[in-house]
Amino acid sequence: MPTENFKLLGSEEAPVSSLGNMTQGLGFPLRPVEAFAPLDIITVEAIRAFSIVDQEPTGLGVALQVILGAPQTTDTWDLSAAGAVTCLVEDEYVVTVKFQVGRRGSSGGLAQIYARVLINGIQEGASVHVILDSPDFEIPAFFSGDRHFLVGDILTIEIVRDTDGADEGGLQAGNPSVAGWNDSPSVSLLLERTTVSSLVV
Repeated sequence: MPTENFKLLGSEEAPVSSLGNMTQGLGFPLRPVEAFAPLDIITVEAIRAFSIVDQEPTGLGVALQVILGAPQTTDTWDLSAAGAVTCLVEDEYVVTVKFQVGRRGSSGGLAQIYARVLINGIQEGASVHVILDSPDFEIPAFFSGDRHFLVGDILTIEIVRDTDGADEGGLQAGNPSVAGWNDSPSVSLLLERTTVSSLVV
């Protein structure tokens, strides 16, 4: 990875605009990005998936792979019934995950829930951490990051009840009794594809 500034649509001419600081992905430093031609940066939805069932680990320290609803395939990603999302088209993608973390009807104690995103079985970025100190409590938590994915890369999501806490809690879905209202997912995933093109014709 070069240490100099990124140069999009490289040229010997002076840059026409600065796009600010950007990163190649999680774990890489921010660097100034300069454009050498007018650019159009477009982000489009690649795949959206969610689950409307509760998902809870079976014990302390036992990781649970999160499911993301019914299998589906788009032009760029394939989702399995087990929650594995496989890349079909190499490119830059933005990953956003919303977790609805909570516990219901439990007997008390301090529960600690961790969630993480994995690429090919290796954790990507930091863990999401939520502490639940009372029953019948829920709170949303989020993971967001961008990465260059290769064809065949597999994204999965896991949650775990930390061993330093009560054996309670997980991901909770909301299923309203009011007619005409949609369910609230226990977890949702959005992958967006980022493309850069020149406006010069």
